[in-house]
Amino acid sequence: MIGTKYVGEFGYADGYEEQLYITRSKQYFMYSNGGAERKYTVPAINARTDAEAEEWQKENMPKRRKKTDRKKKAVKKHQSDKKSANNPKKTFI
Repeated sequence: MIGTKYVGEFGYADGYEEQLYITRSKQYFMYSNGGAERKYTVPAINARTDAEAEEWQKENMPKRRKKTDRKKKAVKKHQSDKKSANNPKKTFI
Protein backbone atom coordinates (compact mmCIF):
# COMPACT_ATOMS: atom_id res chain seq x y z
CA MET A 1 0.00 0.00 0.00
CA ILE A 2 1.23 3.47 -0.83
CA GLY A 3 -1.19 5.56 1.19
CA THR A 4 -4.64 6.00 2.68
CA LYS A 5 -7.03 8.94 2.78
CA TYR A 6 -9.90 9.04 5.29
CA VAL A 7 -12.68 11.62 5.13
CA GLY A 8 -15.15 11.76 8.00
CA GLU A 9 -15.50 9.06 10.62
CA PHE A 10 -16.03 5.33 10.21
CA GLY A 11 -19.70 4.38 10.00
CA TYR A 12 -20.97 7.86 9.11
CA ALA A 13 -22.97 8.29 5.90
CA ASP A 14 -20.83 11.19 4.72
CA GLY A 15 -17.43 9.54 5.24
CA TYR A 16 -15.22 7.58 2.86
CA GLU A 17 -11.77 6.10 2.44
CA GLU A 18 -9.35 5.68 -0.45
CA GLN A 19 -6.31 3.41 -0.46
CA LEU A 20 -3.73 3.52 -3.24
CA TYR A 21 -1.74 0.37 -4.00
CA ILE A 22 1.00 -0.60 -6.43
CA THR A 23 1.66 -4.12 -7.66
CA ARG A 24 5.04 -5.74 -8.24
CA SER A 25 4.57 -5.10 -11.95
CA LYS A 26 4.24 -1.35 -11.20
CA GLN A 27 0.50 -1.10 -11.86
CA TYR A 28 -1.59 1.15 -9.60
CA PHE A 29 -5.07 0.51 -8.24
CA MET A 30 -7.38 2.27 -5.81
CA TYR A 31 -9.60 0.65 -3.20
CA SER A 32 -12.49 2.92 -2.25
CA ASN A 33 -15.36 2.58 0.19
CA GLY A 34 -17.79 5.07 1.67
CA GLY A 35 -21.05 5.97 3.27
CA ALA A 36 -24.46 6.23 1.61
CA GLU A 37 -24.13 9.99 1.01
CA ARG A 38 -20.71 9.87 -0.68
CA LYS A 39 -19.32 8.97 -4.10
CA TYR A 40 -18.22 5.52 -2.90
CA THR A 41 -21.40 3.83 -1.72
CA VAL A 42 -20.13 0.35 -2.63
CA PRO A 43 -16.56 -0.91 -2.03
CA ALA A 44 -14.64 -0.87 -5.31
CA ILE A 45 -11.20 -1.59 -6.74
CA ASN A 46 -10.24 0.38 -9.85
CA ALA A 47 -7.07 0.62 -11.92
CA ARG A 48 -5.24 3.97 -11.97
CA THR A 49 -2.80 5.35 -14.51
CA ASP A 50 0.65 6.48 -13.45
CA ALA A 51 -0.47 10.10 -13.83
CA GLU A 52 -3.60 9.57 -11.71
CA ALA A 53 -1.61 7.81 -8.99
CA GLU A 54 1.02 10.56 -8.97
CA GLU A 55 -1.66 13.27 -8.72
CA TRP A 56 -3.40 11.43 -5.85
CA GLN A 57 -0.09 11.16 -3.98
CA LYS A 58 0.64 14.89 -4.42
CA GLU A 59 -2.80 15.80 -3.08
CA ASN A 60 -3.05 13.31 -0.22
CA MET A 61 0.36 12.33 1.08
CA PRO A 62 2.67 14.43 3.23
CA LYS A 63 5.87 15.52 1.58
CA ARG A 64 8.82 13.44 2.73
CA ARG A 65 12.19 14.91 3.51
CA LYS A 66 15.14 13.68 1.55
CA LYS A 67 17.56 11.33 3.27
CA THR A 68 20.36 13.83 2.74
CA ASP A 69 18.45 16.38 4.86
CA ARG A 70 18.27 13.88 7.73
CA LYS A 71 21.97 13.06 7.40
CA LYS A 72 22.91 16.76 7.49
CA LYS A 73 20.82 17.24 10.63
CA ALA A 74 22.46 14.24 12.30
CA VAL A 75 25.96 15.55 11.47
CA LYS A 76 25.13 19.00 12.86
CA LYS A 77 23.74 17.47 16.06
CA HIS A 78 26.83 15.28 16.41
CA GLN A 79 29.10 18.30 15.95
CA SER A 80 27.21 20.35 18.53
CA ASP A 81 27.33 17.40 20.97
CA LYS A 82 31.10 17.24 20.51
CA LYS A 83 31.44 20.97 21.20
CA SER A 84 29.40 20.77 24.38
CA ALA A 85 31.43 17.75 25.54
CA ASN A 86 34.66 19.70 25.05
CA ASN A 87 33.27 22.75 26.84
CA PRO A 88 31.34 21.43 29.82
CA LYS A 89 29.09 23.94 31.54
CA LYS A 90 30.34 25.10 34.89
CA THR A 91 27.91 24.77 37.72
CA PHE A 92 28.24 26.66 40.95
CA ILE A 93 26.89 25.41 44.22
